[in-house]
Amino acid sequence: MSDNMENAEAQGGLQPDLTDTASQADIGITRKSKFSLIELLMIIMLVGIIITFVIPLQQMKQYKARTMIAVENITVIHRLNEDFKIDPNLGDGDYAFDISMLNILPGNEYFGVHPDTTYFSYFFDPNDESVIVAETKPAFGREGIKVVYHQPDGPYSVLYENESDEDIIQKNWLP
Repeated sequence: MSDNMENAEAQGGLQPDLTDTASQADIGITRKSKFSLIELLMIIMLVGIIITFVIPLQQMKQYKARTMIAVENITVIHRLNEDFKIDPNLGDGDYAFDISMLNILPGNEYFGVHPDTTYFSYFFDPNDESVIVAETKPAFGREGIKVVYHQPDGPYSVLYENESDEDIIQKNWLP
């Protein structure tokens, strides 16, 4: 028997003596405790790719939620405008031609309804009082996009100032 085997048996087992560097390399005992530059760059690249998809999706969720608030507010304005139209003391068969006639602006407690005007301004189309318009404000993220509702039964539509705005409020979000 060789000297290494005799030493291993004397120590109580058949463990080879790994003091020789060539023996350690043959068995594959190497310790790697640091990231290489390439591994670090790959991790940064993967995180960057994930972020490029997540941020636009999050922004689209915000735009959609804000648009749904505008649709709810248009529905309230429409309901109040219908009430105005059938009230003989107010509309007497005609729609209101100005939002202030519905007493829904902040400070007016007549109907007890206040639309959220953070992201949209609401008005009637000056050419057709039966059309309710919600126009985006700068707080929305893009100014000048119009969500339009044609009374009494719809439909909703979106008017864009620029073709590039078509991704901001999508038509399929509207009822």
